[in-house]
Amino acid sequence: MKPGISSGDGRGRLDTHRVTHGIDRTRRLVTGLPVGVARSVEGHVLDRLALEGVRPVRGYEYFGAEHADRVMALADERFTENFPELRWDVTA
Repeated sequence: MKPGISSGDGRGRLDTHRVTHGIDRTRRLVTGLPVGVARSVEGHVLDRLALEGVRPVRGYEYFGAEHADRVMALADERFTENFPELRWDVTA
């Protein structure tokens, strides 16, 4: 589970992650966000997981699939609290 892609084109980066790291499912892809929003959401998710004692299984941002629901909830939390005007709840 990779919580986010905060730079570059999401679809192209997803292809890279599929080939390089075997990630074969996309839970949500939000595109067209204002500058800084994706990085803010991803940072929030990574920080909260660390505070909760959830450790990555690879590098600093790849987590076991068992954490997928928590990652989604944390992303939802950040969007709801900080970016309520943005549409983020659907996959593009």
